[in-house]
Amino acid sequence: MKTEISSPEPGFEEIRIIIFNIMDIWFGIDMDQISGILQPDNNKDRNYDFFWFHEKLLFRKKNIKYKSPMMLLLKAGKFSTGVLIDQPDDINVPIPVNTIYPLPYLIEISAKNSPLWGVAIIDKKIVLLVDADRLAAGKTISLE
Repeated sequence: MKTEISSPEPGFEEIRIIIFNIMDIWFGIDMDQISGILQPDNNKDRNYDFFWFHEKLLFRKKNIKYKSPMMLLLKAGKFSTGVLIDQPDDINVPIPVNTIYPLPYLIEISAKNSPLWGVAIIDKKIVLLVDADRLAAGKTISLE
């Protein structure tokens, strides 16, 4: 059974996300929450506070390797906060709001205050949607 997520604003019909994967789990972050994308070696001119994505969402495997890390500059938190992800699979992917599924109840109650807020199916891939504001401010949660 699908419960539709209603739009926060009248006339708001889609979000655009950046899609990436870590350990074969697909994630998406709303592009409106990102102010820029850099290669980590391009931040030599500026000092960014940053964290690795997998440090906020603990994975069972401890030794996670990023093939080609990229830094997402987040609008949340401090001016210069970044999160390192593996190279994006796709950028600016439109997702109609009425096709977003809420998290299953058991996941929702076990991960209170989690940055995970919804699920979208894109090209037959299940993509967990991540709130960058909660990711930057939140505590670490386990994906076990």
